[in-house]
Amino acid sequence: MAGDGAATILLYTADLSSADTISLQAVIDSSETVRDVAFAPDGASLWVTVASDSAGALLRLRRQDGRDVERMPLAGVPTVVMVLPDARAVLVAGEPRGAVHFLPTTPADDPVRLAVCDGEVRDVVLLDALNRLYVICEGDAVAEVDTELRIVIRTVPLAAEAETGTCGAGAGGRSANGTVIFVLCEATGRLLYLDRVRLSPLDSVELGAGVRGMVQTPGWREAFVVRPAEGSLLIVDLGRRDVRAEVAMPSPTIPTVSGDGRWAYWAGEGALFRLDVGSAVVETTVEVPDWAGRVAVWPGYRSPVMRWR
Repeated sequence: MAGDGAATILLYTADLSSADTISLQAVIDSSETVRDVAFAPDGASLWVTVASDSAGALLRLRRQDGRDVERMPLAGVPTVVMVLPDARAVLVAGEPRGAVHFLPTTPADDPVRLAVCDGEVRDVVLLDALNRLYVICEGDAVAEVDTELRIVIRTVPLAAEAETGTCGAGAGGRSANGTVIFVLCEATGRLLYLDRVRLSPLDSVELGAGVRGMVQTPGWREAFVVRPAEGSLLIVDLGRRDVRAEVAMPSPTIPTVSGDGRWAYWAGEGALFRLDVGSAVVETTVEVPDWAGRVAVWPGYRSPVMRWR
C-alpha cells in the first residue's frame, strides 16, 4: 500500500494482522510522489510508478528490502500500469498523450511505444489467451491492440448516448469467456456490453449517475463500481446484469481484489478495509496513515502463480 506525499510502502498480511514498512527515500527524489504500485507475478518484486510535475519513472524494487533493482525513465506522468502475465513486459500508458508503452523486463527485448488514442488512455482490458489488448480512450472510442505484434489493429468509436450524446467512457472489463468487452459510461451511469468481434453494443446495465472506475473479480463474473457522491460501492453480477449488493464506502476509491476472489481491499481517510466479497460485509478495518490510498494485492487475479485460499 502506498500513497501521494509519502516515500513509504506498507506490506500487510492478507488478514491485515501485521505489516512491514519499505522506505523509498533512498530510491526516489524528494520532488517525486508515488502514483501506483503493483506486484510482479512471482511476488518477489514490486513495480512502482513515481512522478514529479513534468516527468515520471517506473521502478522495480525488491519486496524484501525495497532495494532499487531497475529504474525506467518515462516522458511524462503515467496513468495506467499493468504487469503482463508472462512478466516479460510492463504496460504503461501516459505521455505522450494517448500512447501505450510496452517496457521490457529483460535486456533481450526492446521497448515499444504505440500511439493508440487521440485523447487520454482511460483503461486497458487484457485478453491474454488471444494476444489482445482493448484500450478505452477518452473521447468514447475503443482500440484493439495485438500484444504479440505490438500493433494497433483498429479503433472503433462508441455510439452516441441518447440522453447526453456522450458515454464518457472511463473504465473497461471483459466477460468470462472473452466474447464481451465492458465499457463503463461515467456520463450516463450505464455499463455497456460490447460484442468483442464488432465492438458494437449488445446490451447494458443501468448503474446510476456518478459511477467511477471498475475492477473485476477473478473469473470475471462480478465487478466493483464506485459511486463517490453516494459514498457506496456496487457489486455487479455481470451475467445476471444486475447489482447484487451496495456497500457503504466511507472513502470511495477503487478496490483491489485478492487472487482467490474472496476479499476486496481499499484505503482512505486513515483506514484500510477488507471486504468479504461473498457476504458484502466489511470484516476488518485497521488504522493506516492518512496518505495511504493505493492498494496492491499479491497474487492478483492476473497472476499465473499460487492463489491465497
